[in-house]
Amino acid sequence: MFSIECKFAEWAWIDEHRYTCNIKRKNIPENQSAILDGRHLVPHTNFDVTGISFLSCRLTKIPKNLLLKSFSLLQALAVSNCGLREIKREDLIGLHDLRVLWLNDNEIEFLPGDLFIDMKKLEYVSFEKNKIRFIDAELLDPLPNLKLINFYGNVAIDKVYNSTFSTQGNASLEGIKIEIRTKCRPPFRENPKKLEENEELREQLNKRDKEIEILNEKVNNSMANEASLHEEISKMQKETKKFKILDDIMIIARDEDFKDFTILTRGEKFKLHKFIIAARSPTIKRIIKIRPETESVTFTDIPSSAFRELLKYFYDNEFPSNDANFKNILVTAYKLEIDEIKNYSLNKLFESLNEENALEILTLANKFDIEILRTKAFEEIQKVFPERELKIEIATDVGKIKKLIEAKKKFDEEFKNL
Repeated sequence: MFSIECKFAEWAWIDEHRYTCNIKRKNIPENQSAILDGRHLVPHTNFDVTGISFLSCRLTKIPKNLLLKSFSLLQALAVSNCGLREIKREDLIGLHDLRVLWLNDNEIEFLPGDLFIDMKKLEYVSFEKNKIRFIDAELLDPLPNLKLINFYGNVAIDKVYNSTFSTQGNASLEGIKIEIRTKCRPPFRENPKKLEENEELREQLNKRDKEIEILNEKVNNSMANEASLHEEISKMQKETKKFKILDDIMIIARDEDFKDFTILTRGEKFKLHKFIIAARSPTIKRIIKIRPETESVTFTDIPSSAFRELLKYFYDNEFPSNDANFKNILVTAYKLEIDEIKNYSLNKLFESLNEENALEILTLANKFDIEILRTKAFEEIQKVFPERELKIEIATDVGKIKKLIEAKKKFDEEFKNL
């Protein structure tokens, strides 16, 4: 087991004093067996650590696995002068309790729009003195409690919003958002016209064919004025040209030879049409916008069986079958940001929720911070303890709940044998 030494101290963060682990080691290995360790100030332990600071280390990404394994109650994270070149949503998964995120003096150039989707508790965020050139317009939308956002000293934006006090040069939050939209817009931002969903397209095409058939019948039977009919037919023919384009697109979408994009999942790879998958998944669309030459994307945490179920949705707008593994499908929908499948999977999990699977589903809800699923699973767990009401605050501590359930079962078993 590789140990990385922490210097523990009471440290003044922007919001409050926190018991903090400070790390100045030059190389932070990505070894899964590494741990953070050090001599605590009496009487503190790892459970008292709510802040961690990396200063002048060499990091290619935030070592979230290392953090989660060592400190479970983190609320503040600083990575300063560490050469960090990018930050993505997946780098922050599991750190949803953070209130402070300080990433100053790094090499970050782009901030994706989904970066803070799972970070609703964030209040203080700083990207001071990076090299930020591009920011997706929706970056700050998921942060209802934002009190400070600092872009001072960047390439495309040099503004600070601080609601706690007013200083010269302090911008408004709305002003920051406007500057992001106008000055930091990533390239390839134009939205291509989204394809009509297959079922709707079929209905429109059928309706078109019937209308033309009726008009032709009127002409043949001389049931209407020839000039008027000619005008109607001409109008319909113009509309037909529009549908002809969609007809041709759907033909391409059924042709295996035109599949030009590969998704690699855990256990299988899938060939798809780039324009289809981009229209269906905001995650893939964003990747293609940033790197148009991309021909494949790897998702090692998506099971192939779940992705195969979604193929029906991508091409035919069909939802997964009732016997599908909706826990895996929900995870996949969150990764690919497919809201329709998220909601459908949640409803299926609600229907299947019981005392036997409630703990597993609660774990899933905590991983992606899905409040409604967490509440439903916790209500089911509460049924195990009819004589005592559990506090909702422990819903995020699955380990503690598991111990309570095991203790309850053991007590019931011993009581039965009396």
